[in-house]
Amino acid sequence: MRNLRTQEEIMATWQGDPDKPVVSICCITYNHELYIEDALEGFLIQETDFPFEIIIHDDASTDRTADIIREYEAKYPKLIKPIYQKENQYSKEGFKFFFELLKSCNGEYIALCEGDDYWIDPKKLQVQIKYMQDHPGCSMTFHASNYVDAISSQLVKRHRNDTRSRSFSMDELILGGGGLVATQSIVFRSIVVRQPPDFLINAPVGDYPLVLAARLSGDVHYLDFTGSVYRMNNPISAMGKAQELSPALYVYRYSKIAAMLNEFNLATHGSYRRYVRLKSSQIILFSLLRAYKQLRFSQRKKLLQEYGNCLIVLHRLAAAIFIIPFMPDIFRVCIACRRFVIGFLKSTYRHTPCKSNRA
Repeated sequence: MRNLRTQEEIMATWQGDPDKPVVSICCITYNHELYIEDALEGFLIQETDFPFEIIIHDDASTDRTADIIREYEAKYPKLIKPIYQKENQYSKEGFKFFFELLKSCNGEYIALCEGDDYWIDPKKLQVQIKYMQDHPGCSMTFHASNYVDAISSQLVKRHRNDTRSRSFSMDELILGGGGLVATQSIVFRSIVVRQPPDFLINAPVGDYPLVLAARLSGDVHYLDFTGSVYRMNNPISAMGKAQELSPALYVYRYSKIAAMLNEFNLATHGSYRRYVRLKSSQIILFSLLRAYKQLRFSQRKKLLQEYGNCLIVLHRLAAAIFIIPFMPDIFRVCIACRRFVIGFLKSTYRHTPCKSNRA
């Protein structure tokens, strides 16, 4: 445990009832023993004039994650409120457990950060909450984030959504997909999930539909500062596990995200049909293109037949063209025959003498 402020020092700047947190920090963790201290310390460096609580959900980790949390809980009992699961909830019901977890959050606002990511700006919460308190019509804020490699800890990229702070429209959020808003940068009003819509509850991911739900409730505002770090290439993360799926399951997983968008389209009575259709098609196309590399031609063709109706015309064409270079030997035979015929005709044309017009 690093040299951090004491619990009393953290709470000394708070105004209002310390038993009534303004913000609930919600952290989901599983087998993050290498990373969880960074997450906890990112929470504990926050300098605020309002009370906050740390709800940390350990999803039955099999490593030392829970032990590390207990060490911090013992030192910060008024701040850290852990939930230790005996069975892994994600494997039982996917992200549905997440919405049960949110019921444990007492704050008017909820800040997200998974156990393998962390915050780096001590004013992060203060800045986001101040903006949302000054702008009652804002239902969510997010900010820029650094992306680092989980293995090497090297900076991979700086994820900055714009060169200035601004609100994002619904079409931008739909087309931006799950990678637009860094999850660990999100702060939203708890009212957004008080009665979560079906497209949010049934989704195979949590952040993307949450952003859309927030935009239905009010503005989603980007604040142009870097306040967090996202770890890439972590095999334990949901994205890391997705990379290990078989090609067919990988496509199926992304088809469920497209299905979430279709549910969203129904919930909004088709108000964003054009953007939903385009993004759903992009998601399916992306997953198909990745899957094609690992499959035989017959398997690729089967996947394309199964999911082809989910694609717009241009994407269907792109998917069909993509499989051509990977066709079996018969395709190469056809190409060779074509080249032979063209070569033969050119040769015949060159060597055939011109007939004279004279008798």
